[in-house]
Amino acid sequence: MIVEVEDLLCLTNINFRSKGGGANNRLHKVDMAGLAQFWTTFMLDNIPHNSYKLDIPMKRAQLLYAILKGLSTDIGQTLS
Repeated sequence: MIVEVEDLLCLTNINFRSKGGGANNRLHKVDMAGLAQFWTTFMLDNIPHNSYKLDIPMKRAQLLYAILKGLSTDIGQTLS
C-alpha cells in the first residue's frame, strides 16, 4: 500500500521519510504533487490534533490517497 500512496501523492523519485531511526512514516508537503499539497493543507488546517504543518503521518497520507482516488473511507477510523 505504501508504494501506491507514494506513487499518487509524491513527486517523482520521492518517498516517505524516516524520523530518525526506523520505518519511513512521514510525507513532507514539499515532496508532494500539486493536488496532494492542496488537500494536505486543507486537512492540516481543518482536521484537529496536528499543529505541525510541514508533513503528514502515514494515516493521514492514506486518507489523502482515498480522497484523491475517490474511494469511500471512514475518516474517523482512518485517523484513530
